[in-house]
Amino acid sequence: MSSKRKNFIASKADKYRALFYIGSETGKRIFFYGAFLTLLFLCLALYNPSFFSYLENKLYDTLVDSVEYQGPPLPLIVDIDEKSLAALGQWPWPRYQIARLLRLISDAGAASIGVDILFPEPDRTSLNRVKQALLMELGIRLNLDNIPYQFRDNDVYLSNTLIQGPFILGYKFFFSGTGNISKAPVPLDLIFLNTPGSTPKQISLYRAKGTIESLPEFSKSMDGAGFVNVRPDADGVIRRMPLLIEFNGKIYPSLALASVMKAKDIQKGVLKVSDTGVEALYLDDTKIPLGPKGNLLIRYRGKKRSFDYISAVDLLNGQVDVRKKIANRVVFVGTSATGLKDSYTTPFDTLFPGVEVNATVADNILNNMFLSRPAWSRGVEIFVTLISGVLVSFVLAFSTPLISLVFPGLGVLCLWIGALAMFKTANMFFSPLYPWITLIGCFAVLSLLRFRMAEKESQKRAGQIHRIESELNVAREIQMGVLPKVFPPFPDQDFVDLFADYIPAREVGGDLYDFFFMDEDHLCFTIGDVSDKGVPASLFMVITRTLIKNMASFCSSPADLMIRINNILCMDNPRALFVTLFIGILNLKTGKVTYANGGHNLPVIFSAKQGIIFKRGISGPVVGAMEELVYTDLSFTLEPGDGIFLYTDGVTEAMDKEKKVFSDDQLLQVCSGLGKKSPTQIVGAVLSQVKLHVGTAPQSDDIAIMMLRFCKFKNN
Repeated sequence: MSSKRKNFIASKADKYRALFYIGSETGKRIFFYGAFLTLLFLCLALYNPSFFSYLENKLYDTLVDSVEYQGPPLPLIVDIDEKSLAALGQWPWPRYQIARLLRLISDAGAASIGVDILFPEPDRTSLNRVKQALLMELGIRLNLDNIPYQFRDNDVYLSNTLIQGPFILGYKFFFSGTGNISKAPVPLDLIFLNTPGSTPKQISLYRAKGTIESLPEFSKSMDGAGFVNVRPDADGVIRRMPLLIEFNGKIYPSLALASVMKAKDIQKGVLKVSDTGVEALYLDDTKIPLGPKGNLLIRYRGKKRSFDYISAVDLLNGQVDVRKKIANRVVFVGTSATGLKDSYTTPFDTLFPGVEVNATVADNILNNMFLSRPAWSRGVEIFVTLISGVLVSFVLAFSTPLISLVFPGLGVLCLWIGALAMFKTANMFFSPLYPWITLIGCFAVLSLLRFRMAEKESQKRAGQIHRIESELNVAREIQMGVLPKVFPPFPDQDFVDLFADYIPAREVGGDLYDFFFMDEDHLCFTIGDVSDKGVPASLFMVITRTLIKNMASFCSSPADLMIRINNILCMDNPRALFVTLFIGILNLKTGKVTYANGGHNLPVIFSAKQGIIFKRGISGPVVGAMEELVYTDLSFTLEPGDGIFLYTDGVTEAMDKEKKVFSDDQLLQVCSGLGKKSPTQIVGAVLSQVKLHVGTAPQSDDIAIMMLRFCKFKNN
């Protein structure tokens, strides 16, 4: 192999290693933990707790809401609504009124009429029953000889109407307790088709114990009937509905299914079953996908009243062109009146009429618009969950932090897009919930584990650095010699009194202070805290102090000086160090202090008028972090006797054994009792309180303190 080829392969390998640290022991441990977590999430997916099932249902609702229903609304609903009840009286109406309504629909040429109303008891408004009640209760005899028999009994009148039209009468199955089982409803004629290789022992449909039907005279006159049972999910929402229910060894259709079969003159269906249960029902060329228990996922059009509605009273009063509206359509008769309590919760509405649920199911069949959740979909979801867990574990174990951060979010997005695409194009629901949980769960736990391992590694390295710093005592002495140590610093003047002290946490530190006269009338004073500790911080501190002292007299203000220092420090700063910095200039003639605060602790002002307070105001961010930053000048005025107390965060963040910090409030409280003390006494008192707070705990950070008191104005 040529040397160029070898170099090319080596460069590609280096790029690959930059993305994936394959072979590291830490990465292998993280991947092992990720595989274990993935197995736990797989067990959770197989168990499918009720709370996660609830979340899965909400995901399904979101997908349903995001897809527009295609196809015209084919069924029609004749509604016994609030308007009809107000006009014709409270429910139940006399059966002859129901008969009139049904006859009008039948005469208009409806293809089939699903009656979503049960008539389990005789009509008490029938003339025969009224006659009997008057005789028994009041002794009044009512002569009905001149009235034809079919008009004396409303139930007979309704029965004669049902015989003459394409009516499908509703009934209910019950699954516990007792009910009317005097006559079984009309079963469905089915041919059973087993999937290749399957040998189902029995059909796993819902099994009813009995029926609640209308009166026998109605059932006997009908050649079609359908149950109106619904099966809400655990959260009470109707997302699916059984099309088939088993009773006494026979299978019976729902009202919607029976109505469609009546309209299309379908006499027989084909039921496809497998070892897992029911798969589909075939009606001629229409394949209806069903769940293992015979449930159909309902594809709602939207909120209630998505279909054509006709008010029952308008139909009875002749206010509707019945033939134009009804001819050749599947019609459902029911109620949307709130008081009759035939409403359910759907993904789109909390009060969705039961009759419209049946109309929606019929509409799905007529338009061949179905949603399905195949029996094998859970297996696909389990597989995707496994792949998601393995991939996120691999990425978090061996990739860079950026890829580790981006991958889970990208995975969640891709899973959602995939689920949405399957829903829109294949009309299949695949839940991304457990892959999501696996991605997010593994990401959270493994990130924490990765951080913990990195933290341990950092602690190990910190110990090595500590041993190295023990050899830097000489460097500490040199550094301490750079800072002013002679106090009082200006014995030949009495305009200011000043004292400062510095205690590094290690052999060498990064805090600084300094003060010097720029001219006869202006005193420059400064304090700072470099972001790092040890040798790099000490060198950075010396550079910063030198720049301040050498450039102060050439700058127009503290802010101008801070801008120049920031730009210089940024020019060659490979370790990305920065310093919090306070630079002030005191005018001895006026007492005015002009200052710039680059991300440093707030100074404490000793004022006779305002008391002892923190001086609020920041000129800009820390110094040395980014070029071309802008800082602004701030100012205040000191009266004779007033002072300014400056410090680094080694004071307010000094910690005791319980990691409790000294705090700003505690500093202000200490200073409040030192208003008349000299700068030397104030600095000593604050340091004593800090040491008392820390106790035997090691010093956590460098400490620099400076106290300046303005004694009197300088006269010209």
